[in-house]
Amino acid sequence: MFFGEIFEAESIGGFFSGQLLELLLRFSILSIQNTINALIGPFHIISWSPVWGGLGIGIAYLLFAKFAKTPIQNWLFGDEKK
Repeated sequence: MFFGEIFEAESIGGFFSGQLLELLLRFSILSIQNTINALIGPFHIISWSPVWGGLGIGIAYLLFAKFAKTPIQNWLFGDEKK
């Protein structure tokens, strides 16, 4: 497959530009897919069990905000001025 694309290309520049374009398109499409899946995920949990799913997501949010958010922000942005 890879070698077939190399032999079918008209030039080295055409091959690399095609590969670069394919990489950018795949990256963009997969990023959009992952964003949509991340936004839809909580709705799957809530539709599975409205009361317990909503309660679980709420507790997870509170635990994240209380215990994990500050250490993660310090780790990512610790060297920036506040």
